[in-house]
Amino acid sequence: MGGSVIHYDLDKTPLTLSSALGLKGPKIISAYGAGGKTTILSRLAAELAACGQKVILTTTTKIYPPAGAPLALAEDPARATEALCRLLQETDLAALGRRLLSGDKLEGIEPGWVEILWRETGASLLVEADGAAGKPVKGYNENEPVLPGSSHLIIAVAGFDALGARLTPQEVHRPELLLASAGAQPDAALTAVQLARHIRYVLRRGRRQAPAARAAAVFNKMDLAKHPAGAARELAALLKGAEADRLLFTAAAEQAPVCFCYRPEGEVFLPAMAAVVLAAGRASRMGADKLQLEYRGRTILEHTLDQIRSAGFQQVIVVTRPGTPWRQRLASQQWCRIVENLDSDSGIASSLKTGLLAVDGAVQAVCFALGDQPLIPAEVYRRLADEHRMALPLATVPLWKGKRGNPVLFDRRTWPLLLTLKGDRGGRQILPQLPPDLIKYVELPYPEIMFDVDTPGDYRKLRSASPER
Repeated sequence: MGGSVIHYDLDKTPLTLSSALGLKGPKIISAYGAGGKTTILSRLAAELAACGQKVILTTTTKIYPPAGAPLALAEDPARATEALCRLLQETDLAALGRRLLSGDKLEGIEPGWVEILWRETGASLLVEADGAAGKPVKGYNENEPVLPGSSHLIIAVAGFDALGARLTPQEVHRPELLLASAGAQPDAALTAVQLARHIRYVLRRGRRQAPAARAAAVFNKMDLAKHPAGAARELAALLKGAEADRLLFTAAAEQAPVCFCYRPEGEVFLPAMAAVVLAAGRASRMGADKLQLEYRGRTILEHTLDQIRSAGFQQVIVVTRPGTPWRQRLASQQWCRIVENLDSDSGIASSLKTGLLAVDGAVQAVCFALGDQPLIPAEVYRRLADEHRMALPLATVPLWKGKRGNPVLFDRRTWPLLLTLKGDRGGRQILPQLPPDLIKYVELPYPEIMFDVDTPGDYRKLRSASPER
């Protein structure tokens, strides 16, 4: 929490699949299901290796050897450990199997090896725990999946293209076994209700084999959806109460693989919202630290933060200048996180990026708030967050009498654009690059969204009276 100064590498952003899954440190991660397990595990392996972790790709079934990873073959865990330790001295990523089979497939290891290898090598182990013959969804035999009981995270995967697939061998792996878990009829097209029912079943199977693991459900190939936001909302609603700590909707082969991320709040899954408070400006027009000016017995920044805190964001980040004297006082507040923008003199874009890079990877949208807007009530922040959750647009923008104000919420799908910003212009400069029908404008009865404290005249106006309605 607050206090530490953090430096961020642009390659290790909250846009990664590993950050959306909440991965920290070497873990045993097992993926099962259909619709992109291999792609997802390959993506995770590359991300973790890029962060300096040692990674081992393996399987408890049969797979083709992972491309680009040197391969160790061993008949017991002791020989496997020895071979992997040699490989991992030269590379961050290696693959493991027992032997190569006819047809060039790799025979998998026993589940009991996995914890031994994790402890002996200090690496993350990524385990492909069943096969699906390249189909978007599958039915399960009694002996599937084969999950290591020591898994820290299990990932149940389905392809979005399973929706509408006919329950035939041409479109579904073992359709006759999927009928009961989905509540479907032979040869019928799979509906969202049936797919959600099947995923609940798959999650329960996984939790029985790895009861101490966290569980995530991943719907991959969202790039195939005509209306991805609507599809994600529907499936998240149908999975109310499912045994998972997050739902991800991904296009795992894309540069930014996670389109939507839902976290449980009670029985329901909702997109998490964060607030980034920009408080690193030079205040050149004021001639003093405007955020520490007194207003009704407190500072301007304290009034702003009071409203943001009560708005119910899952994460609040405050971006400050280096050496800000009031930073330590604010850092003692456990409800917010303080980060310093070491390039604050270059303009607001650098503060926006500094805040964005500190956001938790499971957040769906960020509300960029200005520290010098003490009159904006908590209801504005709540209303914008609620509007964003309901429609999942690319941006949610407040209006007063048709005029655009602050703050603005930006969905995670816009973050790659935001990370390209430079100079003294903020997130608004990307709005013209977004499809107009994916921007949500919200008319509000609050003129306060138009008022910030930039000059001595603004401060006198603040002290004398609130902006008139």
